[in-house]
Amino acid sequence: MNQKHLHFLVIDDDDVDRMAVRRHLAKTPLSTTVIEADTAAKANHLLSDSGFDCVLLDFRLPDTDGLAFIRQLRCEGNHLPIIVLTGQGDEQTAVELMKAGATDYLAKSKLSPETLSSLIRHAMNAYRAEQRVLAAQAQLRQ
Repeated sequence: MNQKHLHFLVIDDDDVDRMAVRRHLAKTPLSTTVIEADTAAKANHLLSDSGFDCVLLDFRLPDTDGLAFIRQLRCEGNHLPIIVLTGQGDEQTAVELMKAGATDYLAKSKLSPETLSSLIRHAMNAYRAEQRVLAAQAQLRQ
């Protein structure tokens, strides 16, 4: 992955969790800017106005859950990479999130700069590959 400056939207209603994500991101080799939202409504507003590269999403928000939020974004045509971070989850939740369009899923207890960096690299590579496929399909249609 090239060392492009990445813009993240961190969506989490817990100040301490957002601070932990920000701290872990700062310890990665990635060049980042982090914008935060504590509700899905605020995140929707930010997503409509800003050019983010990746979303780090808490599963439980005060105004919705991660699954519903991902489904909404995908229905609206937003295909940004979304990494779901959760304090309470299980394999079934992870499967449902991935089916809905999450790029990856991680328990907050396993969060570290190394894990986060790896997940982001994977998510960004998958997103770029998907964009190349979509561009090729559009070219073929023309």
